[in-house]
Amino acid sequence: MPVPGSIVNPAKLTPASRNSICEQCHLKGVVRVLNPGKGFEDFHPGQPLEDVFTIYAVAVPSGSPREALKVISHAEQLALSLWARKSNGRLWCGTCHNPHDQAKQPAVYYRARCLSCHRGALAVSKLHPGGSSGDCASCHMFKRNAKDGGHTVFTDHWISRRPEPEREREMTETGDLVAWRQPPAALRERNLALAYTNTGLDNQSAAEITRGLLMLIEMKEEFPNDPAVLTAMGRPLLAQKQALEAASLFERVLEIGPDAAVDEANAGRGLAAGREP
Repeated sequence: MPVPGSIVNPAKLTPASRNSICEQCHLKGVVRVLNPGKGFEDFHPGQPLEDVFTIYAVAVPSGSPREALKVISHAEQLALSLWARKSNGRLWCGTCHNPHDQAKQPAVYYRARCLSCHRGALAVSKLHPGGSSGDCASCHMFKRNAKDGGHTVFTDHWISRRPEPEREREMTETGDLVAWRQPPAALRERNLALAYTNTGLDNQSAAEITRGLLMLIEMKEEFPNDPAVLTAMGRPLLAQKQALEAASLFERVLEIGPDAAVDEANAGRGLAAGREP
């Protein structure tokens, strides 16, 4: 139940905390890594996501074509746009979207939002397509197919200068991982290692699994009772037929937090595989 002072006004927050409110749903990335002792439900508007978890994306080399549009990539598209980068944090989701109201005339509404920044001659220019009554979004934020969404189209938040699609590279889930925003310093290596290990297991990438696992082994002493670290070390061992070593790690996880069905299943698989002839 909301109480006085519990409603957060995003406009009064720091950019990271402000953007986190939207990014909790509208930023997919490649993998999300929880901080120790946290669950996704622990995030509350008003704090940065990195207080609870870190989102990792694949690093894009400078000058590369942008990645194909994904269903939940609005925040990535906007943050990488030239206009958002030039705005020094002033252009964000709430600049154009009213979360409490659906525009009855979207073209008129969003044009007004565009002209709130692009004032002056552009508004009445006879040389600019649409003149004083055009639909800005249909040209500069056109609909594109979402590569991971079946037969669906979504608004492109890249905000192209010219009304035509730019070159795309194929959507990828592999490569060097970078944090959308860095977690606390003490968790940077941990979270990155978990990101590589878990992404590698999901993608069946031996290179990523090895990269993450080597990082985890180096920091095991720093997180001896961290279920996520122990589980991430055990899963590759189980896949590599080192079942008893994996089972030992999974059993330790159960000792730390015995109420998780997934942990019980991991331990069971490890013990069962270790007894196979």
